This record gives sequence, structure tokens and C-alpha cells, in this order.
Amino acid sequence: MPLEKLQTHVLDSGPTGSGKTRLALAVGRQLIGIPNVRTWSIDPKGDLTDGRERLIAEAMVGPLGKKILERTRLVSLFDRRAPAPLRLTAREPGIPIEVQAASLGTALAEASGADIGHRMDYILRWLAELAIETEAPLTLVLNWIARPATFASAAAQSANERLRHFARVEFPRENRESIRALRARLEGVLLLPSVRQCLEAPSCFDFKEALENYDVLVDASKPPAGEEAAVRVLCGPIFGRITRAILNRPVTAESPQIVCFIDELPEVLGRFEATGVTRLVSLSRSKRVGFFLIHQERGPLGAELFNSLRTNCGIETVFRPSRRDAALMAHALPVPEGVDDAGKRRAQLLRRLTRLPRREYALWIKDGAVPLHFVRAAHLDLSHLPDPSEIRHLLCPPSAPGQAAAGPVTQTRAESAKDAADSTQERDEPLDPGEFPALG
Repeated sequence: MPLEKLQTHVLDSGPTGSGKTRLALAVGRQLIGIPNVRTWSIDPKGDLTDGRERLIAEAMVGPLGKKILERTRLVSLFDRRAPAPLRLTAREPGIPIEVQAASLGTALAEASGADIGHRMDYILRWLAELAIETEAPLTLVLNWIARPATFASAAAQSANERLRHFARVEFPRENRESIRALRARLEGVLLLPSVRQCLEAPSCFDFKEALENYDVLVDASKPPAGEEAAVRVLCGPIFGRITRAILNRPVTAESPQIVCFIDELPEVLGRFEATGVTRLVSLSRSKRVGFFLIHQERGPLGAELFNSLRTNCGIETVFRPSRRDAALMAHALPVPEGVDDAGKRRAQLLRRLTRLPRREYALWIKDGAVPLHFVRAAHLDLSHLPDPSEIRHLLCPPSAPGQAAAGPVTQTRAESAKDAADSTQERDEPLDPGEFPALG
């Protein structure tokens, strides 16, 4: 397949254990070692990261092993042994502070676990904006909330007159009981050890530079028990930084093609990022970026976002959908001229979709060159691949000053410094590729 075809987005859906992630890994396995292709993944579940690490360990024994290792970076949010450098208040070159602040403020509001209201959301954005402007760790906002005079003093040096006015005049007038409640909620998130070790790092991983030079694995799985809120407060801003890096990417004839796998898409998107993902998917092809988006069903995405993704994704793969999602796909397929009973054909298709066995999926390539047909995904037994534990520490970028550079890191101004194993049982009856020739 021509490499430019990798810019075609894929929407991969189906229930847990149906084979979605294994299909993504089978595609990723073919991309390993291609010189001008970079493979990225964002994974809040863990199966995609574990599979990619095993595939990298497998490739290490080949002639390109050393080169593959050198160009791969693992950003693991909850690995205490190798904390990810994710100081999210580090400035993004060319990005307005207000945009960064909106992303961080919304993430803080969502991670608090309650609807804090528009006024508190407004306050969080000003706090986040000052933290970004001074490149202070985001945890410092707790001190500013508790001591308005400290906030006003820090904001006095801001270049934003509106921020200075808010800190000096508006913030001291806020209801103190509401402010104390807000601080209590934020403490429950920002003081989590896993969150602090990321937010108080001396630097932030440079996703913009990584687009040109590295295969990247963002692993947001396995938060410590009781620290699940850390996923919400970290994933949204990280996805936002990746989005801005893609949309501001200068493309030349030498720019590598990016294929980005996102598992459990609704878990990754914050409220602020969800509003922009449609624009990202529609424009990223011009930036040589193709997405492989994995989700379970339409519900968590919402009808508007789901319909937008379906419009912009040129390929859909559907593993044993719910009856509602099967009906959506059956009715979305075009019916060629000459079909007398389209309703009956759609009813037959709906029944087959809802009864698909594991690893079998419906493949819909929307350019019309190939009709809808059913495919059995390649068997990929990860248990027989090498254990990646010995190379995992070699994939992590440094998180503290003085370490040798192992990946793109933007220094701050303030401090210089497993899916279950595949079933081996196969269906006895062969697939009939001509069973639904009139649909697709």
C-alpha cells in the first residue's frame, strides 16, 4: 500500500475482548522499521502499550533493532521508577497562553469530580494562565487559592493586564466558602503522588519535536489504587498538546508519515479537547497524520462526535457491535440501484453483525473500491513474543536534570535544568465473501 494511504483515518469499534486492539497491533507490527513512518499510541488501558513493547522487543533481534530502539520513546504516566517529564505548564512555542490555560483549567474542573460551575471554571483558567506564564508547577495554584495576596503578588509581574486586575481586584472578592471548597476538591487531585511527580517535573516532553523523530508510546494505564482521577487530569492536557503539535506541524517533502493509535478514545478526551477533535481529524491528513481510533460503542462519544468521526474516517472496522450500532452501520451503507428489497438486506446484515465471533469484523472501505466484506483478523499471540521488561527503561525520556538526553525535552524557564489470550478455536463454517454483494 502506498505510504500516503496511511493518512486515511480508521474507526475501529466493538466490545471488550472482540479483537479491536489485536487488529491495531497487527497493523502496527507491519509499520515497525519503515524509515519514513512514525508510529504513535495513546493508551489508557494498557493492552496496546504492552503489545507494542513486545513487538519492539521482537524487532530488536533483527538487523534494525538498534535503530528501532533509538527512535522509540515511552511516556509512562504512572511508572514511579521512570516518572514521565510532564510539566504541563511549560510553554508551547507558538501557542497562545490562553489556549493552554483553557485546556488545563478544564482538566482541573473535570478531575475535581463535580460540576463546579462556570464561575469556578473561570477562576481556574486565570490560575492556570499565571502558572503557564511563570512556568510554575500547576500544584502551586493551591497556594494561590489559599493566599489571595500571594496570587496578586505573583500576578503583578504578568504581561496580561486582565490577569493582574483579576488577581488584584476580583479574586479577593470571591466567596471564601466557595474558594475553600474548590481548594479541597483540587487537593484531592493535585496532591496525588502520581500527579505531583508529573506536574512538578523540571521539564515537559516535547511532542512537537517527537513528531519528526520518534515512535511514541503514551501509557496512561494502571494508575495506583485510589488515584484514578489522575488519568482525567493528565490525559486531557497531554492530548491537547499532541493536538496542537500536529495542527502546527510544518510539512515538507521529508516529513515522516505518522500513524497514531488511540485506544478507548472517550477515556482520553477531556471536555476541552473533545470540542476540537473533529477539527483535528479533519485537518490532520494535510499534516501527514492518520488516526486509528478505537472505541467500544457510540454512546460514550456522543452522537455529534461519533457522526463527525464517521464522516472523516475513510475506513471502518466493526467487531460484534450492539444492535443499535449495527443498525447505524447497516443504514449508513449505500444501496446500489437494482436492489428490490433494501430493508430485507439490511435486516440480514444486522443479524450477522450482531453475531460475529471473536476476531471477525466487518471492513468498510468508503472510497467504493471494495464492497463491505467480512474479515478474520490475523492471529497475534503476544504471549509468545519476548518479555519487554528488559528494554522498557531504555525507552523512557529523562525526568530530572543531569540525566543524559534520551528524547526531546523542552526545558522550562523556571528551572533550567493484555487483552486475554486469543481463542484458538476457529469456526467450522467458511466465510462467504459474496453473501452481501449489494451493500457497500
